[in-house]
Amino acid sequence: QKAVDRRLDLRVTVLGSGLSDYRRAVQHWWGKIEAATANLNLAERPIYFVSSNIHSMLNLISGAAWEMRTELDDFIRTYDPEGLRSEHEALTDNDTSSLANLYYYVMRHYANHATTSKEVSQRIAHRERKAGVVRVTDPHCLDVEAQIIEIGKLRAKRMDPRLDGLSADDWALLRESDAIIFNIDYPLGMAAYHIFSQLSTAINRIQGVYIMGKAATLNGRVGDVMIPNVIYDEHS
Repeated sequence: QKAVDRRLDLRVTVLGSGLSDYRRAVQHWWGKIEAATANLNLAERPIYFVSSNIHSMLNLISGAAWEMRTELDDFIRTYDPEGLRSEHEALTDNDTSSLANLYYYVMRHYANHATTSKEVSQRIAHRERKAGVVRVTDPHCLDVEAQIIEIGKLRAKRMDPRLDGLSADDWALLRESDAIIFNIDYPLGMAAYHIFSQLSTAINRIQGVYIMGKAATLNGRVGDVMIPNVIYDEHS
């Protein structure tokens, strides 16, 4: 409406879009991550590279939502976020999978709600640190959060109850691992290319690459795995 009512003086800042611009931005991004994880020696440790939602893995390994289960139950009953109260009331303790998904979703509402104290966010952050997570949430040059997770610090008691397939011997083996899960928020297009190029250059031992979700396809059904035979580089 302001543009209609009066003359405006507009200034547009264009982000660099050339290969060298992307490369410099990613190098600066990686420098921030190295500074935040200087004590972990990322370059020499086995790395499992993951691209996923930033909350997905933390929900599964930190146990924060299950620790705050009673608080989340009360929050849902009181504030009915997004009309989820009826769904919550229909679930029983035996509906572990559905309860987990509901708690993980509602926890974001709870942590950001106006009535929630800062102590809740501090508790969540504390649980993440105990689970061996380092978060780099403000990389400045790229809007791509990174999470560095030490596999040796994962514990069965904190894991999502659906992930109970490991034996005591398996967990003992994991505790001795020096491997790292390097999880980043979904990058797209050329940003994704340069981020992985930087990572593969800086890290000596990449053990695996896992890309979860975010596919562009009009075929198939939910849950299908799509393997493309044509890729169009739109430089986005």
